[in-house]
Amino acid sequence: MLNCLKSIVPGIVSPSLVNQAAAQQLALQYQFEKKQWAERDAIIGEQFKQLQQLLFFAQKNSPFWRARFKQQQLDRSWIKNLTPLTFSQLLPLKRQELQKDINQIKASNPPKEHGPLNEARSSGSTGTPIITFGTGITQLFWDAFSIREHLWQQRDFNLTLAAIRSLPKDKARAPDGDISKGWGSAVSKVFEAGPSVLLNVDEPINVQYAWLLKHQPSYLITHPSNLMALAWYAGGQAQKLHQLKQIRTVGETVSSVLREAVRSTFNCEIADMYSCQEAGYIAIQCLEEGNYHVMSEGIYLEVVDDQGLPVAAGQQGRVLITSLNNFATPLIRYEVGDMAIMGLPCGCGRGLPVIKKILGRVRNMLVLPDGSIKWPYLSYALFVEEADIRQFQLIQHSLELVELCYVSKQVATQQQKKAITNILTTTLGYPFDIKFTHMKKIKRSKSGKHEDFISHVPYRG
Repeated sequence: MLNCLKSIVPGIVSPSLVNQAAAQQLALQYQFEKKQWAERDAIIGEQFKQLQQLLFFAQKNSPFWRARFKQQQLDRSWIKNLTPLTFSQLLPLKRQELQKDINQIKASNPPKEHGPLNEARSSGSTGTPIITFGTGITQLFWDAFSIREHLWQQRDFNLTLAAIRSLPKDKARAPDGDISKGWGSAVSKVFEAGPSVLLNVDEPINVQYAWLLKHQPSYLITHPSNLMALAWYAGGQAQKLHQLKQIRTVGETVSSVLREAVRSTFNCEIADMYSCQEAGYIAIQCLEEGNYHVMSEGIYLEVVDDQGLPVAAGQQGRVLITSLNNFATPLIRYEVGDMAIMGLPCGCGRGLPVIKKILGRVRNMLVLPDGSIKWPYLSYALFVEEADIRQFQLIQHSLELVELCYVSKQVATQQQKKAITNILTTTLGYPFDIKFTHMKKIKRSKSGKHEDFISHVPYRG
């Protein structure tokens, strides 16, 4: 197996680490490398073989899915003759249903051969917890996709990895943070790696930057909003992060403005990753083309319109995912709450489905007075020249009122407020009343995410 992997992981596999867990990971990486180049139809065919097994299992072992199939008159014959089009007949699993009905959704008799159960909790931006259950198999694939992402991005495991993440308040505090040997459990099962350092994202930006200067990492993982603040702060500092090779972002959408800020300030690129706590890795970014490739070995992904039908490449829709390997909590056509744009086949040659752009949470849609909704395209660039705003959050309180919460050194002048109001009126497509609120810091959600736009106006979405 080691010889087979030389072409994709040259010189970094440690023979002393090859135990059963490592052997499983190496075998998966070898299969991933070979099968990702197959034609898309062949990949979907393999997914549907696994999907049929999942549906048969859910029908038998999940009270929720047994009732859902019966309600929609979808029997075993429907499963046996499953196609992407007929699969779209099944009603999506809503987030609220997962929150309320987890005891009915989870399997009464998960396969023992899938290993021990594990519990995952996700608060999301709403603060309402979601509990799901996985198995040893789901953890195996989670780790495998984590390793695959490192390999795709051609990272050097001998170098230092830094992470600034949302953590419990008493964990990884300045000035030292946490220092560990290796790059986490997934990588350490297989590869010898350099040190990793961890800091709580709750630390002030100047403290974060001083910490980064101290460790001079080659790779950094953090939230996009935190990264933008770091880029602004670093731009005015004499000392630089001279060893930084790449920054990995998680938990929020990445704008073109942020990518350009990272290039100009840190002289490196962003590698983004799309995931959720309930299902793990959904898609990772292609090094060659920049598209997001769906992790089809573990996820069947749909982007659908308001009628629940698949959208064409270049069109946006709601993201539905089916976790192909989770037989403890069958997540079937689960509506994660995000919007995305489907892409054309990637120029890299991989047959894995492509997401062109991830737009973010579906609930963060602007509601106009005529009842229509639109995605509020926002950019830091809108405000930088006007009032040197370092962070912002727009909150729609009503059909007429939008509040701009902003962080800057000084309170915006009346002239600056007038200019920003004009910009927002044009961008949002309606002359909302704009309320300005100057803040020292904009709080993150419990999951560590920052959202540029929040709407408190209900809509029929």
